[in-house]
Amino acid sequence: MSSPNPQVGDHMNKWGYSFVWTDEHLPREETDPLQYESDRLGDEALAKLLEIEAVKHKTKKDAGAQAPRDLYALLRDHREEDEVLRELWDEAHVVPSWVSWDQIERGQKYFSRYAIANLVGFGLQGFVAENATAVRVVEVLVRTGGFPTSKLLGRLLETFQWLVQVTDYLASIQPGASAHIATVHFRLLHASVRHKVRKLASRYPGYFDEGNYGVPVNTLDSIHSISTFSCNQLYLQLPRFGIVPSQQEQEDYIAVLRCVLPSWNTPSLF
Repeated sequence: MSSPNPQVGDHMNKWGYSFVWTDEHLPREETDPLQYESDRLGDEALAKLLEIEAVKHKTKKDAGAQAPRDLYALLRDHREEDEVLRELWDEAHVVPSWVSWDQIERGQKYFSRYAIANLVGFGLQGFVAENATAVRVVEVLVRTGGFPTSKLLGRLLETFQWLVQVTDYLASIQPGASAHIATVHFRLLHASVRHKVRKLASRYPGYFDEGNYGVPVNTLDSIHSISTFSCNQLYLQLPRFGIVPSQQEQEDYIAVLRCVLPSWNTPSLF
């Protein structure tokens, strides 16, 4: 039986996975406050990008054309014109000092080796089961119209495409390549969600209870997402298929997901 307030040395059993609580496991007193933290730099950059987009939209409209929305392209093209945009661009292109590209490549090959089991687990357990039962995530999706079954497949495919890009081949995850660009795109998308929810909440009191649910797409949500993509399939999904990853495989695959944390603005100390 698992204790609601575990101590170091306690034996835990969660969702069919057993482990011993250590001093590296974060208690709720440390994780709960993360619900009220989010990507400040991403929000500031989005505000700048929306200003640029508004000018471009007006120019295109006056010319009788429609301006497609591509926040990443705006960031890329205008990063030298604004300090905030330049700071976000530089931060998103940081390669952590611990990164070993050989290890990253091994982690990608590990994912491909068990591709069918990984993808089934991702679709049924990691994405649908995890996200559909996370109260904060569901509340944000409901408020932004992303939870109806008609939208679920599109969201699933978009996230699936990102995971495939991240685990495809070594060059794809490096700065400026497809997986890296997609990760920065998701960061800007999350900032857009926060902007949309907060804008509606300012117009309609009670629309979104930030005191109860935390900031829309907050730091804890980001940690939850990365953990779902990495730890779930290692410790929950693959063992149900009779596959037990080796210690080396675990370290290699987790390194792949940790590698994208700077681009996603997610802390690595968890």
